[in-house]
Formats: sequence, C-alpha cells, structure tokens
Amino acid sequence: MINYTLKQLYSFEAVVRLGGFTSASKELHITQPAVYMQVQQLQKNIGTKLFNINGKIIAWDNRCPHRGASLSDGNISQKIIQCKFHLWEFDVRTACAIKNSKIKVRTFPVEIQKDAIFISLKS
Repeated sequence: MINYTLKQLYSFEAVVRLGGFTSASKELHITQPAVYMQVQQLQKNIGTKLFNINGKIIAWDNRCPHRGASLSDGNISQKIIQCKFHLWEFDVRTACAIKNSKIKVRTFPVEIQKDAIFISLKS
C-alpha cells in the first residue's frame, strides 16, 4: 500500500505546473523547504524518481537493485546513473546495469500532456 497525503499531492502538482519549488511555495503559502520536503516524502513513499536526461523525462524506481540505495543521490550524467554506495552504473537508455545487462532498474511509462507529467505505476 502506498501512503501519501493531500499536502504531498498538492505540493507535487504545484511544482510540476508552475515549474519550480519557489513558485509552488508562493502559491501554496508555505516555505520553499516545506514544499521540497513534501515532494521528497511523496517520491520516497511511491519509490519513483523523475530524471531529466538530455531533455527527456524518465521515471525509475529510485532504489538500486543491489542494496536499495537512492539512485537520485548518486552521480547522474547524460548516459549513466551511478549508485552512490557501491558505484553500480546504469545506462539511462536501457535502465540496465553497465556490467551486467540482466540487472535492470524498474522503469515506468511517462506521458507529458501540456504542463502535466503522468507516470503509470504499472511497469
């Protein structure tokens, strides 16, 4: 079961629609760090992270398949996302580990309509 609050959903929606945490905080009348924390908690609860790679939005499970570390806290380049704990590297095009293509990060379909990003949690 995924647990999330309306405050988390409102914060996420405002950030996506307005294009940033500062604009969302002004609209929601809460501090920018509070908006950021709400979005971070939502992403943690869902376990999905959005990455903007070369202008393309991709959605991955944020947990490294090796030991569950946060991939978004690692090194992110135009071609590779690297886990910060054990330095496992994943190809951004295939979501497969560089050294073993049988190991793959769970990905989710992303659809962008106007100013909204939709993620299907069914992979």
